[in-house]
Amino acid sequence: MNHKLKSLVAVDGTSYTHPIDWPLHWKDILGPDVLSLKTSLSSRLHELGFSECASVMNNCLKKIPEFNAWYSRKDQHKIGNSSSTHLSRFRYTLNDWQQNWRDILGPDVLLYKITVRSRLIQLGYKHPQSPLNLLESIQEFMEWYSPTKQREIGSASVDWAASVAKASATRKVLKQDPAYTKQIITKRRATNISRYGVEVPLKNDRVHSDFVAKLRSLYSDEGFMASFRKAMQEPVLVRFGIPNIAMNKGIWDSLKHQFPGLSDVELIREYRLIRLREFGFEADKASIPAKSSGALFKAKCLLCNNVVEIKYASKPSSCPICGGSRSVMERRLYMYLYSLFGSGFIKSKDMSILKSINREIDILIPSKKVGFEINGGYTHCSPIAPCLSFGSKILEPLSHKYHVNKTEEALSQGVLLYHLWDHWPIELLKSIMLAKLGKFESTYSAKELGYSEVSNASLRQFLDSCHHLGFCKAQHAYALMLGSEIKQVLTFNIDSRSNSIVLVRGSSSLNTLVKYGFQRLFKHVLEFAKANSIERIITYLDRDLTPDPKDNHTVRAGFAFCGWHESFNYYCCHSLRLPIVFRKAGIYNRRRFRFTERRIAQLEGLPIYNKMYALSHPEELVFKYDPVLTEQQNLFKLDVHPLYTSGTFKYEYTV
Repeated sequence: MNHKLKSLVAVDGTSYTHPIDWPLHWKDILGPDVLSLKTSLSSRLHELGFSECASVMNNCLKKIPEFNAWYSRKDQHKIGNSSSTHLSRFRYTLNDWQQNWRDILGPDVLLYKITVRSRLIQLGYKHPQSPLNLLESIQEFMEWYSPTKQREIGSASVDWAASVAKASATRKVLKQDPAYTKQIITKRRATNISRYGVEVPLKNDRVHSDFVAKLRSLYSDEGFMASFRKAMQEPVLVRFGIPNIAMNKGIWDSLKHQFPGLSDVELIREYRLIRLREFGFEADKASIPAKSSGALFKAKCLLCNNVVEIKYASKPSSCPICGGSRSVMERRLYMYLYSLFGSGFIKSKDMSILKSINREIDILIPSKKVGFEINGGYTHCSPIAPCLSFGSKILEPLSHKYHVNKTEEALSQGVLLYHLWDHWPIELLKSIMLAKLGKFESTYSAKELGYSEVSNASLRQFLDSCHHLGFCKAQHAYALMLGSEIKQVLTFNIDSRSNSIVLVRGSSSLNTLVKYGFQRLFKHVLEFAKANSIERIITYLDRDLTPDPKDNHTVRAGFAFCGWHESFNYYCCHSLRLPIVFRKAGIYNRRRFRFTERRIAQLEGLPIYNKMYALSHPEELVFKYDPVLTEQQNLFKLDVHPLYTSGTFKYEYTV
């Protein structure tokens, strides 16, 4: 490069005549106009007397790491371009935007004809997010800017809709390709290791401390928090017509009707006061935060009668004194019975009945000799080995007979113990509890109701809301009707191999008792069996809801007890999103997701979601189906575990 060098004079007048000056003083040589992107690099080099700029770039400047880091972030070839169709990406500084953002964006944007992003692309920005970040720092712009409105304008664009459809289709194809998933995961891990020294960036001390510091600075910035809350609340208002997504539209409308003239903030406080009572708290309405936050406020716990400090996010937090061992659903159901019968009627966390096995009953009604266990699938599942749960605690698997042992011990003490699961609908749980206590909102005699055979289509909604296992397709369905409304139903299938009838679903509507309803419907099933020369009728009862095998409606109808069978009706999916089988973490009916060899093999390429297994098998980066292993052993790698209930009773009736 020496033959190209001349006596160089920098902006400050200093003379540079040797290549070694460039690594030390390249910023001074190029000058502030280049560094601030007001002048192109090639113009400055020509000004310095270089006839071949490419030679200076390749032989000198690009050998300086600091220059390369700066240059790689800039589109230098666009600096100084005067063409109207190729405006510079860096033509406008923050000062330009602050003073002239309306003129730069133009009337089409201000009149909501095109989006801000579309205009920035027209201005030559390949990545419009960078100038948009500058714009978002301008208060006047943010007062005008509405993300929801921008999405509405964009969604009306044909080009936008086509690009979204194309991107969505591409993502669906790629997600089904295990090789692509594995490639992405491997590449991501390699990138993180090269940059941060760890696979997860937040495990790097510097990154973690910077992240925490950034969050603290943002949360302490009132302006940022105000704009953040506005941005989060605006789409909720547009879509649902309510300021808080935690409540539905019907509740919001009823609150407006019940408390006319109150502001949105006051209505939210009224709603939260109702929710607090539902969860077992009493509080001064003025102290309840109107917005979800981590702020503590004082409330009285009705279970332990202590005044405690709790938070209110989407729902109240647990009582710090008595709520450690109570789930949210258990607290709600306890308070539901408490509101109906008072504290003297029920006991919470009773140890007197199951003291021989050192267990407790969540909710006990001593006068009725009835108890309820409120079970959560996450902590009541039975993995084949210990797992890591939330908070890096070890989750020990429960015995397959954990629930049935509690049921039998309670039965030996004369207490009927019912197992309720918190993934069932709340209204169904309330109805079951009242039914087991002999309380009903409506009572009918079977003679008062009409009889009809109904279709599966008309039964789906009824069984999904009124039966704990939900809808199941059946060949025949008999129902007792009040006008067009189903009050009780009994469905069955025909097993031609054993020449028998299998009762599939039997249920009445919520909070309703139909006297002799089962007997009347079963009479029609018997008539069908005799007309078709069927020899026997089989039914299965879930012991979670039928603890005593010798005293239930089937025994009273003449069925003979055939035995108990261990069963698990559900899979507990802990912390994953499986694109083929599951959509989110939760409890899923095992019969709905039959895991054949082909179906499990389709999950190959997904990450190993089970943290404990991943730690003990670091060589396995992605899930691979192993035909030698059992269904549960394969699914264990994906953090999917069986959930064992109290089993089922089998009964037979000889026609």
